[in-house]
Amino acid sequence: MPYAFSWYLDQIAGKWDVLVSGDYEAVCPLPWNAKWLGLKQVYQPLFCQQLGVFSKNLPGPELVRSFLEAIPPYFRRVLICLNEKNAVTEIPGWEIRRRSNFLLDLHRPWEVIEAGYSKSLKKRLRKAREEHSLVEAPLSPEELSRLYQSQLGEKVECPPRMYRRFEGVMQEAIARDLGRIWGATDLRGELLAAGFFLQSHGRIINMFGASTARGKDFHSMHFLLDALIRRHAGQSLLLDFEGSSIPSIAYFFGSFGAEEHSYSCLLKDRMPGVLKIARREFWNFNNPNSV
Repeated sequence: MPYAFSWYLDQIAGKWDVLVSGDYEAVCPLPWNAKWLGLKQVYQPLFCQQLGVFSKNLPGPELVRSFLEAIPPYFRRVLICLNEKNAVTEIPGWEIRRRSNFLLDLHRPWEVIEAGYSKSLKKRLRKAREEHSLVEAPLSPEELSRLYQSQLGEKVECPPRMYRRFEGVMQEAIARDLGRIWGATDLRGELLAAGFFLQSHGRIINMFGASTARGKDFHSMHFLLDALIRRHAGQSLLLDFEGSSIPSIAYFFGSFGAEEHSYSCLLKDRMPGVLKIARREFWNFNNPNSV
């Protein structure tokens, strides 16, 4: 997963430390801030779905626990979403919640993948395919960010600084040839939907996308994802939809035949009592990025 690349953390987190085992046999990044009375806390940044322990070999539960125990106590509050390979169930002193991600295996022939689409998706795509084209969208990261904010900004709890940080992620990924902005246009060339997709370690990650008002009517995002699936079918890749706790979005991803996978979000709160209670009112465990 790309979330633990140092360049990615530099852009999205700003401040971060890392726990290291041996000669980098295993690492655990720790994004942090001190936004509550100057007390340091580890948090899960927006646009950074999964972190936790990354190692040369599959990390067992004991290794994951050892990293969690090694987090310095001066971090008075720790919220961390482990990656899907960090198998843990119960850890004393930690609250654990499971979250969902959706993955579609692209190594199969196109016809086999399409057969797994839901009936409603197939119906929408029959019309959309006649009216759209897939293009490498002529949008800058800043322009895609503005499209996203104009269409989804009111529904997403995201401060302006995080949009700026993710614009930096997109710029860096594109410069490293790891990311592209793809778009869906109508037959006259009008852009109706666009999204940023980051490809790394055998995954294409659907990270950031939006449709125009007209694009929503024409199911342009349905077409965009379908066209990318068709383009990469038969390759040893996973399409990572990045999941969602919003039922309608989870259903949309599932309609492509994507399989639900889970990962764990952990919380340990050592904040002073009054502040701990106050923080609870601002924190939604189902949305750990709300820190």
